Amino acid sequence: MTGVRRTAVEVPGLEHPQPIPVAVWAGDVLFTSPIGPRRADGSIPDALDDQLDVTFANLRRVVHGAGATLDAVGMVHVHLRRREDRPALNEHWLACFVDEPRPARMVSQADLPAGVDVLLTLTAVRACPE
Repeated sequence: MTGVRRTAVEVPGLEHPQPIPVAVWAGDVLFTSPIGPRRADGSIPDALDDQLDVTFANLRRVVHGAGATLDAVGMVHVHLRRREDRPALNEHWLACFVDEPRPARMVSQADLPAGVDVLLTLTAVRACPE
């Protein structure tokens, strides 16, 4: 019996502080570790809008760094510190995922690390040849 092969995805500037990759391909499915508002220099913006800008830019970097496109994203799980931040999240969501249908999404309120107002994880698939 053959198992599914995992292949780590690393994106310069987005290395995870824990001993895990930023993302991993398991066969044709991409799973990410938490993607957040940390800039390449390690800083985290104070304002929510800036955190969302950086987080969605990091999402794009991870997806593209894995050799995929935003069209490959099937599910995004968003962790917000405050539920009332959902309208701001929606603005960035629509700017990132312009075309319909957009990925499925789940938003959870979470106790996040100090200074972090948003984290997300996603699942994507490798494009199949037509």
